[in-house]
Amino acid sequence: MKWSFAIGDDGTLQDKRLFATFPDHGFDGMRCDVDGNLYITRYGKGVVVVVSPECEVIREIDVLGAKPSNLCFGGPDGRTVYVTEVEHTRLVQFRTDRPGRSWRGE
Repeated sequence: MKWSFAIGDDGTLQDKRLFATFPDHGFDGMRCDVDGNLYITRYGKGVVVVVSPECEVIREIDVLGAKPSNLCFGGPDGRTVYVTEVEHTRLVQFRTDRPGRSWRGE
């Protein structure tokens, strides 16, 4: 299960609500794009799932191995997602339409 919280002015977490559930397989790394879509690695399923701010699954991206762990946005425009895949000990990448929220182009 994934939970969502509002962040109060004092930095405390408030208004806990269920954001998403995945009854099958685990999950690990998470990152947001600039539109607030959440990219989540699904350990055991072999995909990165993209969930909208409205809690809808937008798409799943196959990472060519069952055990993706962490991910980050990068590349020259912040629209390449790099995913560590444990089963085959490799780095997988795919492109997105929007850059990552924390990506900083220089």
